[in-house]
Amino acid sequence: SIWVQVGIDVVPSIAVIRINSDCYNHVLINVGHGRFIHTRRNTGVQIERFDDLYWRKRYDGFYIPKEVTA
Repeated sequence: SIWVQVGIDVVPSIAVIRINSDCYNHVLINVGHGRFIHTRRNTGVQIERFDDLYWRKRYDGFYIPKEVTA
């Protein structure tokens, strides 16, 4: 894999999300302080919180490219 899992405190990092599915189908950018940026089809770019009830059940971890850790 080219990705390494990291903690939520590593900013910026990528969070992968499952939305109503068993597979990963949404990507967020962790911008720190419990917030992330992403896009939605009908509303465009948004900044939201990981601790929001909708999101907290859906993210599976935070990742950075392996070459960043080398």
